Amino acid sequence: MLVTLLATAALAAISMAQAEAAVRAGDAPVVPSTRSCGFQSYGKGWYLRASKTVVCRDARAIFRAYFGARGCNGPRAGSCTVRAFRCRYDYRDDVEYVSCSTAAKLVAFRSVP
Repeated sequence: MLVTLLATAALAAISMAQAEAAVRAGDAPVVPSTRSCGFQSYGKGWYLRASKTVVCRDARAIFRAYFGARGCNGPRAGSCTVRAFRCRYDYRDDVEYVSCSTAAKLVAFRSVP
């Protein structure tokens, strides 16, 4: 009886430690790896990237839609929605950074300085 109780307590402690580790790991955002979808000659030029779950043709369509969407590409950092993608944009050192994502897809582009 005592052995069973100790074993149960040990398993509970291990399970609790694993659950806490999973919560801590869940706090860090998981950024999917991306691949190049080429250079886009729009304005001063943009480097386009996409996760493996997005074909480059679709990434280029999101890129074009971003610049045509009302409320995107404002004078300061912000966010907007383009074709069910949530886009966030920011400016640093004369470079614009844009990241458009859904739960499983990512399209990112940055301007040339």
